[in-house]
This record gives sequence, C-alpha cells and structure tokens, in this order.
Amino acid sequence: MAIADLIRDLELATGPDRSLDLSIAFIVRYKRENDVGTTGGSNVPPYTSSVDAALQLLHKMAPNSSGGVSWQADGSGTATANDGVYSHAANPAIALCLAALRSKEEHDRVHSEVLKRSGGNYRMHLRLQSLKCDTLLVVLSPYQGFMMAKRDFGVHTLYIYESTNSYYTFQTDLLSEDISDLASNLGVREVVFTGSSKAGYGALSAGRLFNNAKVSARVVAFSPVTRVHPLDKPLPFKTFPAFLNLLERKAHVRDCAERLGLLPKDPMSPGRYRERIIFGKYCEYDRGEIQHLLSWTRDPSSFMSVSTIPASTHNVISLLAADKTDLETFVSSCIASGERDSELPWLPKDSDTLRAEAPEIFEAIKNVTIEDVLDVCPRRPVEVSAKSVNARHSMFRKFFSKRSRGSTTAPHRNKMVP
Repeated sequence: MAIADLIRDLELATGPDRSLDLSIAFIVRYKRENDVGTTGGSNVPPYTSSVDAALQLLHKMAPNSSGGVSWQADGSGTATANDGVYSHAANPAIALCLAALRSKEEHDRVHSEVLKRSGGNYRMHLRLQSLKCDTLLVVLSPYQGFMMAKRDFGVHTLYIYESTNSYYTFQTDLLSEDISDLASNLGVREVVFTGSSKAGYGALSAGRLFNNAKVSARVVAFSPVTRVHPLDKPLPFKTFPAFLNLLERKAHVRDCAERLGLLPKDPMSPGRYRERIIFGKYCEYDRGEIQHLLSWTRDPSSFMSVSTIPASTHNVISLLAADKTDLETFVSSCIASGERDSELPWLPKDSDTLRAEAPEIFEAIKNVTIEDVLDVCPRRPVEVSAKSVNARHSMFRKFFSKRSRGSTTAPHRNKMVP
C-alpha cells in the first residue's frame, strides 16, 4: 500500500483498526520473530490505539523530529511534526500516525526533487529507510529497468537507468553532482556506486566525478566498460550502433560523449574514494578493458582493487546474484540469466562453457552474496533531537528555494534529453 493510500484510510478511520496497524507495519518494514505473516501480526505494535506505539512510529519515520499532539473531550486528536500540517483523527494515536506518514511523504518528495535536475534522460527510484543510516547506495542499470530493485539492501538506495542509451555519457557530471547534493541532504557518510557492463562505466564515471568534502565515495563495478567515445573500434554490444547513430544525429549528445566518453584519470576526491573492479578471469574482452583501465588511470594502486571470478562470461554480476542452493540450481539460474541478456548474444557454446566452469565458480562464490560484495553499512538508530531536525528542515528549505531561483550553474542545468 502506498503512503498516500494509507493516509487516506487513517483519515477515514473511526477508531483503532488492527488492519491499519498491519498496513503501517508493512510501510515501515516492521520485523520481529513471529510477526506479520506467521501469526497474523499479533506482535505488530498497536499504532492506531497506543500513543506510545504511535510516537515510536514517528521517531522511526521522522528521526530527530519535533512536534506536538493534543486531544479533545470527544476522544479525537490532533498532531503535527516538523512544522508540517495539523493532522486531525479519531484519536491521538491515529493523529500521530498521520503526522509520521505525512512527514515521511514530504521528506521523500523533497529528496526526489533534487534528482530531477540532472536532465530528462535518467529514470530514478529512491527508496529511503525509515531509520537513519550512513550509506546511500546508487544502483545503475545496464538495461531499461531498475536493476536489483527487489532487493532490500538495508540502506538508502537510488535506482537509475537511462531512457535513451547514451552509455552513461550524457550529463553524468550533473548526475554525480546531484547525487552529492542528495547525500548531503540525507546526512550519509558514504555513497556507493555500483553497476555492470556499460552501467559499470556509469558507476566509475559518476564515482570519479563525485566531489563532496564530507561524504566519501566508493565504486563496485562488475565487468565494466572502461571507454566509450572515441574508440578505434566499436564496442561488441547490440545497442552500440544505435548509440553511434545517436551521436551523428544529435550534437548535444555528441558534445557530452566527447567530454565524458573517457573516464577521468583521477578521482575528484582523492583520499576519500575507492574502487573495486570484479570481472571474469577467462573473459578476453574484460581482461582487455581492465588492462586499459589500469594503464589509463593515474596511480591506480592508491584507490583501486581488482578481483576476478573464474569464469568466461562478461555478466559476472549474474553469477553472484544466482540461486546457489546447489550446483545444478546455480547452473540453471546462470544460463537463464544469460539467455535474457539484451546486449550480448547467449549461444549454446556459452552454456557449454558455463557448465564446464561451474564447479570452480560455484566453489569460489557459493557463500558470497551481492550484499557481501557491496559491503554497505546497516541502518543505525539515532536519538531524537528537536534542535537538529529543525536545523535540518531549515537547511532543506533554504537549499531548494535557492535552487528554484536559479544558481550560478543554471545554464547547464536546463533539462535536456538525448
């Protein structure tokens, strides 16, 4: 259930409602042994009947919040949080629930506005955690759709894909800048960029361009493309001819590719930046790309690490994401993923090669997950402080009012699409 729908149902509620408690629990991803799904939600807090439970909800959904709650002789209640609207409901607990949900809804809207400034080519979905956490994970997709969107990484996660395929050369500098602004607003300590193949190039490009004095950056790139334009020979992907055609037809796209088609030799924030490259040990194309990356980068040993998986496939991220229940299941899962690949043809010989390599691959990664490789920080609880939340919301208002009036970088902030 969407937050807006839950707010409407709470406004219409005439009193405590256990079904609404369950809906709130799903929104905040409430987890406890023997809770929702096992005993009908008997352990879910009584959000709509208990002021204490509703206050806990508010502190989860709006950390460091301030506000107030009141009640009337007829049992109805009114609540507000963080200078938001006053929420009126059948009882004080429900009013607090409304205040908590509206605060989160506004919080999500404000952060989403930041991401609209990068231009019209990037499609994004921002998934924020109810509890404050130290990490923003940025997942760039090599296809039109959000990669790994079904996974809950336990940290703030921004999913991105391109609506028009520019091989992540179109306004990637602005994208990195906006992610930096978002990271500052969220109060995280680290941004982790990740992507595979051409999205690996996007992760490396955005990561090396990331410049934030208070937030560190890290890239985990799987079999990344390491150069896009100009090239001596085309990349071996199905969509690359269409990309070259796009450059011929649209000058502003070509201008971006000429600026951003090769990676920066140095990160913008040396000392606060790290890269991890993972690729198939027996994949000739990937070996060539990584050799180029190492020779192109200035002093790679100072921030880059490279590791391999004993495989010939370019799509190593699918090996890590595969079902590893047993070897047979692993092989079936990997072949199914390869056959769905929209960029590289999967031939019968590829299946034969995978079957031959599978025992070694499985032994190497059977206990390794995507989450292990990304090494993202878990959520962390925070103490409630009215002073800090008021300062934070004041900063948001000043930041966005300034941007809405226009900044010194306004000329290149125009929304452009390929």
